[in-house]
Amino acid sequence: PIGILALLDEESRLEQGSDRTFTEKLYVQFGSQQQASASYFRKPRFSNTAFTIRHYAHDVTYEGDGFLEKNKDTVPDEVLDLLCTSSFEFVGALASSHAAQVAPAKASPGTPAASVGGAPQHQQRRQAPTLTGVFKRSLAGLMATLAETEMHYIRCIKPNEAKRAWLFEAPMVLSQLRSCGVIETIRISKAGYPSRVPIRTFNARYAVLLGDSAEPPAPDGDTLSAAEHAVCRQILDASLPDRAQYQVGLTKVFFRAGQWAIMEKKRSFLFESSAVVMQRFCRGALVRRSYRAMAAAARTIQRWHRARMLARKHELARRLHAARVIERHYAQLLRRRRRAVEDRAATVVQAHVRGFDARRRVRRMREGQQQLAAARARDQADAARRAADEERLFAEQARRDAESGRIRAAAQAARAKAQAAEAAAGQVGPAHSRQRSTGAGSRDSATYT
Repeated sequence: PIGILALLDEESRLEQGSDRTFTEKLYVQFGSQQQASASYFRKPRFSNTAFTIRHYAHDVTYEGDGFLEKNKDTVPDEVLDLLCTSSFEFVGALASSHAAQVAPAKASPGTPAASVGGAPQHQQRRQAPTLTGVFKRSLAGLMATLAETEMHYIRCIKPNEAKRAWLFEAPMVLSQLRSCGVIETIRISKAGYPSRVPIRTFNARYAVLLGDSAEPPAPDGDTLSAAEHAVCRQILDASLPDRAQYQVGLTKVFFRAGQWAIMEKKRSFLFESSAVVMQRFCRGALVRRSYRAMAAAARTIQRWHRARMLARKHELARRLHAARVIERHYAQLLRRRRRAVEDRAATVVQAHVRGFDARRRVRRMREGQQQLAAARARDQADAARRAADEERLFAEQARRDAESGRIRAAAQAARAKAQAAEAAAGQVGPAHSRQRSTGAGSRDSATYT
């Protein structure tokens, strides 16, 4: 019979279709087959627009209002083409994937939307696939994928009624486990040998637990050899001391619950410890290699750094020496400049002093000359005065000489007169006259001097 989704898709294609006609068709289709449809479909007692689907978990009632509108809610082809040509890569990829899902649904010959022969393009665009058709095609692809793979059943357990994170209600979870039969399954599995491994697979997988003491024999055909059974028992004896936890069959090894996990744990521990040893050696080698590389790099860096520091010290010493030379030359320059300034100042002072001395000497010379001239003038005046005095003295002497001559003449005349008188008076008289003449001559000489 036609299913609910097929009826919904067919009703969506009809121009006069509505939610009420859809639910009525459901009632007619599934209500007439009471015995076959009672296990999954039921009509509510107090509603003509709802229907109830009896799921494996619980009955779910759906309202038929809005089913057709939601089923027709597809993306128009024009909008889809516009999104496919978008320059934004994510939008283009999203629209292309949606178009790839919708295109097969359009071309499907089993749906009423498929066009016949040479139908016009606008009719094909008008018959766009509904959400039901896209969902059915996606569901068919999922079922095909599941059919090609190995299925594993997963039991979903609700941890709490509020659907909140990190909230675990133990009674509720225990009730679900009991209802699902998980606890009973676990009890039955623990009572028997739930884990079964072929002996060859067991030997190939767990022979590493024996170390280097035993090697799994090479398989010889489909029949197991006694050596393979012996290696299997050696592995079990070395790994599981309690023989009641396992049994060795003709082709398989049977484990009680949890024993295979112990074997896997020991194998994983051996691999992990071996991996740790290998990692230790590898890391040691890598660390030593890295250390040698780092030591070589450190020596290179130290050599370069020392060379750099030596060059820097040399440059610093050179600069210090240059600075000292510059300072010395600059100090000499400053001294020369200061000496030049001092020399100029000394020259100026000397010039002024020498000028002052010269002027003083000149002044003194002038004064000396003036004094000399004055002295000369005085000397000349004195000479003139002396000359005048001499002239006056000469004149006085001349006058005196004249007077003396006159006096001598008078005296001579007197002496002559006296001599004449004496001669006349006798000899006594002349002698006395000569004494008087000698005294008069001495007085004249003193006067002249």
